[in-house]
Amino acid sequence: MTALLRSPVGDARELRRVVCWDRQQVTATIATEAVSPSKPVFFATHTPLRIQRTGKDGVRSDTPGPTVDEAEVARDFLTRDPVNGALLMPVIGQSGTGKSHLVRWVKERMPESDRRHVIYLPKSGTSLKSLLTNLLADRTDGPLAALRDQVASMTSGMDRAALQQRLLNGLQEAVVAAEPTSPEMRRLAGPGRLETLLLDPYVREHMLQPDGLIARMAASQLTDGAAEAHDRPLEFTVDDLPLDLSDVRQAAAATQRMLVYLRTGDKPQQLAVALLNQALGSAVANAANLGSGRLSDALLQVRRQLAAEGREIVLLVEDFALIQGVQRELLEAVIEAGIRGGRTEYAPIRTLLAVTTGYYRNLVDTALTRAQAATPYVYDLDVQFDGSPAGLDEVEGFVGRYLNAARLGRTVLDAAGDDPDAKVPNACKDCQLRAPCHAGFGASTADPVERGEEPGYGLYPFNRPALHRAILARAPEGRPDAFNPRAVIGQVIRSVLLEHASAITEGTFPDERFTERFPTQELDLPVLPVAVSAELERLSPADAPRRAALLEFWGDAPGQVTNLDPVIHDAFGIPPLRLDDAPESTPPAKTSPSRAPGSRPARTASTTVKTSEIEDWGARQRQLPTNVARDLRRIVRTAVVQRTLWLDPLMAEPLSATLDRVWPVRSSVVSIEEAESENDPRTAQAPIRFDRTPANAEFLQGLLALARGDARGNPAAVRRLADLAEKHRPALIRRIQEETGSTDAELVPTLRVALLGAALAGRVWPGADEATLLAAALNDGAGWVCRGAELRTPAWREAWGRHRAQRPELVDRIRRAVGISRGRGDVRMIDAVRATRLLRLAAAEPWGAPAAADVPDWVRPIAATVTTWDTLVPDQFRQVESTAMAIRRAMPAGTAYRTLLARLREAFEAAVAAGLLVGELTAIEDTLDTATDWGWDALRLLHDDVADAQRATAEGTLNRAVARAAIRDRGADLPRITRLLADADEWLSYAAGRAEKDPRTADDIDHALAGIVDRWKRIGTAR
Repeated sequence: MTALLRSPVGDARELRRVVCWDRQQVTATIATEAVSPSKPVFFATHTPLRIQRTGKDGVRSDTPGPTVDEAEVARDFLTRDPVNGALLMPVIGQSGTGKSHLVRWVKERMPESDRRHVIYLPKSGTSLKSLLTNLLADRTDGPLAALRDQVASMTSGMDRAALQQRLLNGLQEAVVAAEPTSPEMRRLAGPGRLETLLLDPYVREHMLQPDGLIARMAASQLTDGAAEAHDRPLEFTVDDLPLDLSDVRQAAAATQRMLVYLRTGDKPQQLAVALLNQALGSAVANAANLGSGRLSDALLQVRRQLAAEGREIVLLVEDFALIQGVQRELLEAVIEAGIRGGRTEYAPIRTLLAVTTGYYRNLVDTALTRAQAATPYVYDLDVQFDGSPAGLDEVEGFVGRYLNAARLGRTVLDAAGDDPDAKVPNACKDCQLRAPCHAGFGASTADPVERGEEPGYGLYPFNRPALHRAILARAPEGRPDAFNPRAVIGQVIRSVLLEHASAITEGTFPDERFTERFPTQELDLPVLPVAVSAELERLSPADAPRRAALLEFWGDAPGQVTNLDPVIHDAFGIPPLRLDDAPESTPPAKTSPSRAPGSRPARTASTTVKTSEIEDWGARQRQLPTNVARDLRRIVRTAVVQRTLWLDPLMAEPLSATLDRVWPVRSSVVSIEEAESENDPRTAQAPIRFDRTPANAEFLQGLLALARGDARGNPAAVRRLADLAEKHRPALIRRIQEETGSTDAELVPTLRVALLGAALAGRVWPGADEATLLAAALNDGAGWVCRGAELRTPAWREAWGRHRAQRPELVDRIRRAVGISRGRGDVRMIDAVRATRLLRLAAAEPWGAPAAADVPDWVRPIAATVTTWDTLVPDQFRQVESTAMAIRRAMPAGTAYRTLLARLREAFEAAVAAGLLVGELTAIEDTLDTATDWGWDALRLLHDDVADAQRATAEGTLNRAVARAAIRDRGADLPRITRLLADADEWLSYAAGRAEKDPRTADDIDHALAGIVDRWKRIGTAR
């Protein structure tokens, strides 16, 4: 043992990372079934049982019956006079409560007697061959031996597949022969009904699946212990019905109709299960060629023979439910009255019958009705787990013996002998670490008077609180208050010794696997307060979860951070905390330990109750009630709103209705893990999230205190709320921007639409300076006039008209997005920094209409006015280029506009003097008089823009020059100049034509014509 106890770290006298057991020895020694361990191990681990007598029907009355131990059960069973020669003592309890253990204990402690014929049916002997061998032991001749040999031969020569087929055939025959017991049963019993499922090849294939009931039943008949390996009883349940066939169309028509009926509801399915289970025993017996009544007759023959010998039968059955197919006949044989007509015909029989509670109550309603006279009462092992000191002493005694057996190992125990009263060695006796180990972790209390044992089996790696909590955590479902030996052995003792030994030696125990295996949240015990867990995270963040598990299990969930016995800290490699300067943790209001697991306190508006609900949420892993979650969300949401000043970026303060819409008191904004109201589909995108952690639970409790005005005692909560509001303020702003379509991503394409609209009015173009761009983008266009409209294409004019009608709303939304106003008034201030930054992105070249998917929904209608931008610009440029060429023909490069006007006037006056122009000529004279005041610089801009665009086009690059030439508004005079040149061409051409046809003398005509043509040529319009 010393080698096992040597610590891998530090001095051997230190209990640090010690594993004082061998895992292979644990596996070989500690068994969960009473029939598995050797006799020495069985008695070395035996602990006195607490057993209660109840009524014959197995139902406890309001007044509990007397509590007895196994010795009293044995005395009562072996000394009570059988009524009419038959005594039946059922031992009932849930699975794992120790029924089989009690039956074996009675067998092992039973004094030898020639008057008793003992028949022992262990759980491991479940095959028909073993069953009959045990029942008919010592019967070597006659019909009894023939029956035993027949079954032995059948089970030896039949494979599992063949037996499965025979079982199905037997089921089908029994279902056909069954008598309906109700109108509903008539739909299932008899020919052509439920039997169709058992005859259909497709359904049979489904029912013969490897892990199905039929396969498990066949295995139990052929192999000892096969039935014991499964937790499910060997009987039909709804899950065994063929309701989930992959393709029901492969079944016969009659089968399909029956399946449709079974799928109509729970009632037909429950009736089908009842009918199949009713037929099961007959099917098993027929499959084994036992035939009806043969076993019962054989056992009665045994009783008759033993009666003649003056002996009685003691029948010990470890698990009645595993004796498939012969249960009814066995019962009939053991309850048959032995005394008839005043004489003993059959030997007296005492039967100790272990059976689960539910199975026994079903038998009471059927086969055991006749057994009431032979059943004085029932011994019930479903005892409460008493959490009192005396009850915990019993638990420690039970666990201590198994821990001692694990440390010693089967070899040592077997060597000590199989005498039930032999002294069991104590592995802790000579251990050099015994003193500190028992002082720190505790030891069980054995009874040296009864057992002659050394008192004190070490509980390491448990102590009393850890044992109590671990056992309750692994209690069977629905029975949190029951002590279940099998669960304690298999799921607590073996689990920790085998699966957590490595963590102990590595210094990581108790780890996350331990807390997951032993959840304590729903136990009716105090759990570690969230304030304590949160304090541990602050004091020792690296190992806070381990420390929390240590305090909750080994420290029994104290109300403040504390250190346990130094031995415990040392053993698990968790150094004690330095608590001298650490603030004490004040536990919040704790959940009442008297509440039933899973229950809740009354829902009231009390802050104390709400604080307790948060405690349950954080410490007991329960859902946070809707009303508490709503209050917490409101506090956090309000803090963020009040912290937001709407200055970065500068924007109009949203109205309350807008805030309520985009930042509601819902989980889509503030998500709390495992709150009852976490049902908003947008919860996954919530900007503020509280996971279920001790720190968060403590903070949420602090929020409730803040809400009731307790800020002084809550400085940490005040600071964190302020930090949280500051951190998530941008999220609120982003939500508002998303609601109003004013995020950066949305404003850039919106500003692009505004710029293109301004370009339609000739106000901006690619390459314009930022001041011009910003002024144009924020101008609603109400005062804009497209002065060069005559030179625009019809499509351009139409696009501008549609854009102009919608532009005021567009610009108003842009202004409000980048500026502030009072109430619903006009914007009074613009965030020029943000607007300019976004404008640079919007004005990036090349210019073009943004994709519809990139603009907010509300912008799309006005964005549609510029969607043809890529065709508008080229078409308009061709229009501008054509205009420039026409002007150049009339006014060659280098011609000053004053020279042009002087020559036009001279030509006009000559034509008038020659009588070649007649009629109303005032308009021409007025035009020539006012033309000198026009903006003739527009011609230079026009020619320069066109020349730049033509060079860019010739170079193969389409850049801002083409767009600028197409867009630029060159004033209202350019159309006048264009019309003047066109009109001049018209009246001069007219005058020249008149001169050719004038009837005056040739000299006069030639002279006048020559003068006009000469002047026209000098203007540049001669043909």
